[in-house]
Amino acid sequence: MFEEFTEDRGLKPIGPENAEIYILGSFPSERELLMNRCFGGQSGEILKTILEHSDMNPDKIRFNYAVNYKVVNESPSDLQINECRKAVFNDIKKAKPKVIIAMGNSALKSLFNRAEPGIYGWRGWQIPLQELNCWSVPVYSMSKILKDGVFDDNKIQWTKGTNHTDTLRVLREDLSIVKDLIDIPIPKPKPYIIKKLLKFEEVLEFFNKANKMPFFVFDYETLGLKPYFEKSCILTSSFTFDGETVYSFPVSYHEHISKKKYWNSAQEQRILGELKQLLTNPRSIKVMHNEVFEMEWSKAILGIDIVNGEDSMLQKYILDCRNGTNSLDFLAFVNFGVTWKTYPDSIMEDLTQLTIEELLEYNGKDSIWEYRLYKLQEKQLNKNKVLLNCYKEQLETAETIAQIQYDGACTNEQSRDNLLKDYKKERERIEQELLNLDSVKEFRTKYGKVPALKSNSKDIPAILFKIENLDPFKKTDKGNYSVDKEVLMKYSSTSEFCELLLKFREYSGIEGKILKSYTECVFPDGKYHTNFYPIETGRLGSSHINLQNLDKRKHPEIRQIIVAPHGYVLIIFDFAQLEFRVLAALSNCKRAIEAIKTGYDIHMDKTIEIWGEDKIKKATPKEVKAIRYKAKNEFVFPSFYGARPKSVAKWLDISEQH
Repeated sequence: MFEEFTEDRGLKPIGPENAEIYILGSFPSERELLMNRCFGGQSGEILKTILEHSDMNPDKIRFNYAVNYKVVNESPSDLQINECRKAVFNDIKKAKPKVIIAMGNSALKSLFNRAEPGIYGWRGWQIPLQELNCWSVPVYSMSKILKDGVFDDNKIQWTKGTNHTDTLRVLREDLSIVKDLIDIPIPKPKPYIIKKLLKFEEVLEFFNKANKMPFFVFDYETLGLKPYFEKSCILTSSFTFDGETVYSFPVSYHEHISKKKYWNSAQEQRILGELKQLLTNPRSIKVMHNEVFEMEWSKAILGIDIVNGEDSMLQKYILDCRNGTNSLDFLAFVNFGVTWKTYPDSIMEDLTQLTIEELLEYNGKDSIWEYRLYKLQEKQLNKNKVLLNCYKEQLETAETIAQIQYDGACTNEQSRDNLLKDYKKERERIEQELLNLDSVKEFRTKYGKVPALKSNSKDIPAILFKIENLDPFKKTDKGNYSVDKEVLMKYSSTSEFCELLLKFREYSGIEGKILKSYTECVFPDGKYHTNFYPIETGRLGSSHINLQNLDKRKHPEIRQIIVAPHGYVLIIFDFAQLEFRVLAALSNCKRAIEAIKTGYDIHMDKTIEIWGEDKIKKATPKEVKAIRYKAKNEFVFPSFYGARPKSVAKWLDISEQH
């Protein structure tokens, strides 16, 4: 338990009580605690040097921490942050700063009561905090800067150079905007009106008006996230033409307990029919946030393809592709300083738990901020023709993705069951072999129990380091000896226990995937309707289930769960060195282009370079294929995307000097 918090405990903020700039760090270092001074250590010296170099007056800056006392672990717990939040906010309100610099995830949690998607996603934004009437500028923490490499007493590096991950340069860039923000008042959101259409005649009147409009933003609230269950339906919908007035109305809403529908059957069918007509009207542009979602639901529930769709989420991805930063909730907050998504997950899973008035209010706010976000990002895209063309191309891709998700992938229940039985049988065999090892028998004699084999078991370190006398070389965040995959891999050639435990974990994991993911993700129509989404590298990610990463190397039999629909066959193909070809084309590298024309295989070339021609000549065709695959995915592609030598060496299990 923590001591009862008082404002007198820990380090006190330093700087003027009325400050232009308020810097909120994470927690004090041991040196700063000994000095009894906020930002009194090396990190404070570096930061203050950067601030002075950026012409910020140190006499108008106040310094504080999200947690102002000693923290044992690498970062404060949520409990510690919450314990100190009231004191932090009281101090900020007294200081009345124009700008708050939030340094790292702990400062974000203190200031915003949230940290996702992490400082990498937050940095670079200038957020208007409506409650505190000031700007917030999230930046990397000084502990991150120091960890990534900063030379002692080298002020030239601090103010003009960088470190090995470039975070020092990024910090200076993020701080460079602060001085200008001091003189810029935060924008206040324009008021808006949510018109809740609760009478049938009002809804019909709305459709009559909407069909004449050339542009609108709309949003669905649905029962569930996928439209393939018997209870799946569009509960409500909301539309805005100008971002100031929004029209929200029930579609197939029903009460949570009684299941009583808001409209009678004839009224509901009429509204669904009007919705179909409006969304297929070729004369109007329809804006959504996550077009794929609305298009998939429209295909499944309305039986239509939305015409002339636009997507504010896709706009954001083209402008800034950082993972985890595309949600409407996040974007409304960082751009406008507003938030309204306050319902817990248990409510979001079934929105009929809200009254119709509450749901229409919630739905209406979505459309208002989708409109304003779309218009803001539209201006940014129109300034860059290259990005604008990318956005238009991706709109076509979004239509294809929606169709793929709707069509789904057929699966075979018998194949899944057979695989599950085989994996379970193999796991049990490996487990029995493990329990028969001499070191495990010695453990049972010494401790009087069968060792637990789960990953967080305290029995495994006892076997490895006390009975087999292996040298521990890695610790967990809590200071215990680690027995993760890296440790087991290192000793697998000398310890049969490590070798078998790796296999046991492998088959336990696969069994869990088959049993949970691959079975639970099958929809009532017998298909997988996976989710595809763009990620930072420009590729698509996939979830529920990840159809893009079904194992084809160690366990290709897993792919048997995907089958062709009746009367069709599956065709499998791949593009030859596609990413190398794209890289050659974009860089206009003559040598790379010529190499491709002459049949050069970069993956095989690097395979020979890393492991040697003799080893490749002696290997079987199957082994060569596996080694080439390793070179491709653990050296060539990582090199394309900027992986550091240390990471590549670790993946390939070679030295950095290799």
